[in-house]
Parts: sequence; C-alpha cells; structure tokens
Amino acid sequence: MTIELDANGVPVDPKALEGREFEHFKGRRYRLVEFAIDSETLAPLVVYRQLYGERRLWVRPAPMFFENVAREDYSGPRFRLV
Repeated sequence: MTIELDANGVPVDPKALEGREFEHFKGRRYRLVEFAIDSETLAPLVVYRQLYGERRLWVRPAPMFFENVAREDYSGPRFRLV
C-alpha cells in the first residue's frame, strides 16, 4: 500500500492508517495508534506504540514519521507500512 501524502507530508487519509503496523528503518515494529494535534503549534502528530519491550507510547511530528531518511547504509522511509 502506498501512503499518499499532502504537500505538508501528512497522510491524505490518516484514519486508514490508525491501528496499522509499521517497521522503523532500524528494524523495530510499532503500531500507529492515532493522530493528534500539538496544542501550541497545531502541528499534526503521530501517536504510536512500540511492539516490543515495555510497549511505550511515543509521539512524533507526522511529517517526520512519514519522511524518507538517508543514512550511509540506508535510504528510504523512516517507517514503512507492514
């Protein structure tokens, strides 16, 4: 499934991604819980839970969650839909 992003790097249909599993480029798996809005900036955030260890809940700006990263040994999405 290709995730369609708007001009700001936010999914066009965010509800379709809630509850879906993603894999971080370093190999760990996470479940996208929901989208939230930052109370100060009104920026869209992704709320996601790690599927290992303590199963902590995390937040990250949506454009960062869906961006591509370039490292010496990897180039591609930060999180890919599993």
